[in-house]
Amino acid sequence: MSLHKHSHPVCGATNRKGEPCRKPVVDGHWRCKHHGGLSTGPRKRFAVTEAQVAEEAERKAKITRRLYEGRMHWIADRKARGEKIPWGRKPKGFDYEQFWLDRCDYERAKADAKRIEAPYRRWRRDYALEAERQALLERQRARAAAQRAYDDDPTKRDDETWEENAMRYACIMERRRREQRLLL
Repeated sequence: MSLHKHSHPVCGATNRKGEPCRKPVVDGHWRCKHHGGLSTGPRKRFAVTEAQVAEEAERKAKITRRLYEGRMHWIADRKARGEKIPWGRKPKGFDYEQFWLDRCDYERAKADAKRIEAPYRRWRRDYALEAERQALLERQRARAAAQRAYDDDPTKRDDETWEENAMRYACIMERRRREQRLLL
């Protein structure tokens, strides 16, 4: 068996000098480790072609064009009605410094109002939760009272054996103990 340098396939990729690479290929691949032999393949399942890129660019351009045309129609409509456009160049003599001072005052006042309002909002939320809890307890009490009235009705129990009667009584007592635990 010959141990010649090129006894197995060589890479063949073009190196920087323009000559073919003569390094051995990585096992199971067609290139050496310097020319992509260690690559696991493309990351995406399907490569994107230039035609697909151009198609996507055209689609986005159409959407942008429609948005621009819609904005132009909206501006023309507002101008026709004599309304102001809410952006654009400021009028001559507009005081930017005063505008920003007013804006900062407005934001500060809004933040203060929110800070002052916060405990009341928390209180309202807690009050709503407590009211919901009380309503739930009232529903449970009403359901328990209705069940108790059914359990205590002697007309419904003529056909029971003494075992069934004892079982029913045990269930009733267990239910009442559970209710007492809930109400405490």
